[in-house]
Amino acid sequence: MMQTRAPSRPVRFSFSLGRILFLGTVLLLIFFLALPLLAIVVRALPAGLGAWVDPATLDALQLSLFTASFSAALALVVGTPIAYLLARENFRGKTLVDTLIDVPMVLPPAVAGLALLMAFGRRGILGTQLSALGIELPFTTAAVIMAETFVAAPFYVRAAKAAFSGIDQRLEQMSALLGESNLRTFFRITLPLAAPTLFGRDPDVAADPAGQAGVHRLETDHRFEVDVAVRDVEHEDPARG
Repeated sequence: MMQTRAPSRPVRFSFSLGRILFLGTVLLLIFFLALPLLAIVVRALPAGLGAWVDPATLDALQLSLFTASFSAALALVVGTPIAYLLARENFRGKTLVDTLIDVPMVLPPAVAGLALLMAFGRRGILGTQLSALGIELPFTTAAVIMAETFVAAPFYVRAAKAAFSGIDQRLEQMSALLGESNLRTFFRITLPLAAPTLFGRDPDVAADPAGQAGVHRLETDHRFEVDVAVRDVEHEDPARG
């Protein structure tokens, strides 16, 4: 027997109050996200193509791509072991380490930059020791990479920890029963299973600190550099104060 299909009925949208509020919220968020991006394009168009290929613009883009990529790779290298440790082991002080990793994610960019300057700046905690070795970090490419890694690493560690926690530990135990070392098990079993999450998250890790660095630079850099310069001069020569 052949089954006959019922004629399809046109879909009717019921404009209830709940649906209107739902769609209104969606449209509001889209408008809020799209308008600033559109404003950038509209304001940049009158400048012409020359502004986009200006040497200063290209140098800035090249520096941003280099520092963001380097900081993402650095977060991958130093963040993977600690993410695996937090996901697999219980040790004294684990809660403290877990909390310490969360702190940079909630710090405003300006506060994070100030904290790094107080730690590694010329008059920071390690400033004297670094200067004795001939290392000057403030306002260098290395400082940008350090700042971006400070922002990026916690996000990567969180994602990597979730990826390692989702892997069945029986697979690792079976590998150990077959005589494989812990290191070989990690690289041949654990890491390949977690790779989609680890390497899928890495582009986001690179993009996030680069964007936050841009916002921070736009809002605070000029005032902060002037303030630091004035304080340094007053500290070196009190007669000028």
